[in-house]
Amino acid sequence: MGREFAVDGLRSIAAASGYTIGASDLGKTKMIAQVAAIALVIAGTRWPQLGSVGAAGDVGGDALAVVSAADYFRKFWRRVDDVIKLRRRRGC
Repeated sequence: MGREFAVDGLRSIAAASGYTIGASDLGKTKMIAQVAAIALVIAGTRWPQLGSVGAAGDVGGDALAVVSAADYFRKFWRRVDDVIKLRRRRGC
């Protein structure tokens, strides 16, 4: 949940500055991994062996969430840095 709030907040700040941060392939992969893990955990209520596979998949989805959040922040800060450097060159 924290990752989603952070990335949404980051996107809002970027949008207010006229910069769009689109969904990355890493973020899309994270979403697929999380949905698959949740589906396996739910299926594990009927077939218990799937529950442990889903729990392991959830750990992988969590790792992807951290990596994709870092990627969004990296893209945002790179853009902010470019804007600051441009302002310095213009003398503003």
